[in-house]
Amino acid sequence: ETHRGPRHDAAAAAMAPVGSLLATWAEDVGHLAPALPPARSCAAVGMGGLVAGHGAGTSFSAAPFPAAQAISCSATGADIRFRGGLARVVCPTRCAEDHAAVAFGSAVHPLRSSVCLSAVVDQVLPVYGGEVVVTKVLGLPSYSGRDASVAMSLPATDEPGDAFHLYAADSIDMPAVLPSERSMKCTTTFGDLGIGRKGVSVPVHCPGSCGGTGALEGSSVYTGATSVCRAAQHAGVIGSSGGHVMVTRGHGQDRYLGGVTSHGDVSTGSHKQDDGYTVAVPFPDVLSRTSLRPDFLAFL
Repeated sequence: ETHRGPRHDAAAAAMAPVGSLLATWAEDVGHLAPALPPARSCAAVGMGGLVAGHGAGTSFSAAPFPAAQAISCSATGADIRFRGGLARVVCPTRCAEDHAAVAFGSAVHPLRSSVCLSAVVDQVLPVYGGEVVVTKVLGLPSYSGRDASVAMSLPATDEPGDAFHLYAADSIDMPAVLPSERSMKCTTTFGDLGIGRKGVSVPVHCPGSCGGTGALEGSSVYTGATSVCRAAQHAGVIGSSGGHVMVTRGHGQDRYLGGVTSHGDVSTGSHKQDDGYTVAVPFPDVLSRTSLRPDFLAFL
């Protein structure tokens, strides 16, 4: 049995008008996408698994968002059916007690890592399971293991291929109404967001033309000193016109990968730190659960 948020249905009803607006907006973007310049391909730099369709400056892919897949505790990133670099999965309860489930890395995981156990290690999901969004990203030369009390992951090196990171879509730990989407400046860093604990995600909106502004430390997972919007553009989550981003605070890494060229920008490396941050495309129904605020409505 998977435990979804107890107030999910009530929240969905309360936020229905905003959800309708977002759905219409996403549909409009889908109609416009063929007429707009396509996103620069990341295949040359090994980031072919990233979400496509963001060169137009939107955070919504032109392709339909994938439906949720019910998976087992032992299912790995390689078992997931991705669409445009995105997947949505429902995790069962007590994956930390399943000896068939093995997690590698923290914040970012190689594809052979158990998806649901990785979510528990990252504190994205509680032990009772829930629903997560999985984003395929550039793989790393090494992955940092983590003991998160209720679950642990192993370190790994020499893992060829892509990786993934996660954020929660629904669980018993999530409130019925999520925090308001915050407007970023190009210079706003991940550390400036003040995210309270690891595993928490917050929606933000980036302006356009942030490439080259602020620090860019890391690839796939970034340091707290990194510019949020520059990282989002480097990761392919937004285009040069800005857009919506889901930011997740995660475990720190032993090292942060530099020298990766993507979407016209080059990252730098960094030393071991306590926190790592990931960026992802927000699903419209997740955004529809954010509390209303004038600066949020201005983007609709």
